[in-house]
Amino acid sequence: MSTQVISWAMIALPWFTLFFMKKEDIKRFMPAALFTVVSSTIIYESSITFNMWSTRETAYPLNQMLPSIYGLFPVLTIWILKFTYDRFWLYLATNAALDIFWAYILIPWFVTAGILGFLKSRTFVFILSVCHAVLIYGYQLWQKDALLPAPKGLLSLKIRPAETKPLLKERDDTDSRY
Repeated sequence: MSTQVISWAMIALPWFTLFFMKKEDIKRFMPAALFTVVSSTIIYESSITFNMWSTRETAYPLNQMLPSIYGLFPVLTIWILKFTYDRFWLYLATNAALDIFWAYILIPWFVTAGILGFLKSRTFVFILSVCHAVLIYGYQLWQKDALLPAPKGLLSLKIRPAETKPLLKERDDTDSRY
């Protein structure tokens, strides 16, 4: 199988699994998934800058990014949070198991397939991934209160934005109130 096919599959295929998840769950955990993408991009770019690893083959428009950052990582974050949120130790154990699989099985396979050039230890990648998982969980805890529905009385006629207020009746030029 071509490395381009593998790269594009890591981007596209995970997103199709979200069809099997409730819309409310996707909305609830999407901020953490987006945080995962941004923080993974920063971690990956920093690691390339400090010569911790290099990318040999990417999906076409991506320059130095491993394609899993935009497909596999955010979708796995959503699925893991769906089943383990509010149970931190289960979340941490699940992530640790997946991080072991990532660091000790997938990364060596990526190296032999020519997708990734690996320079540092796999143990470092495992520790970095577990710390990243704790940051993601903390971000989701912080986001939990940000997505609460607005109180019912908040959108009364008096405090709506101007675009949503009903139009006033036509006024006469003689009316002095305006």
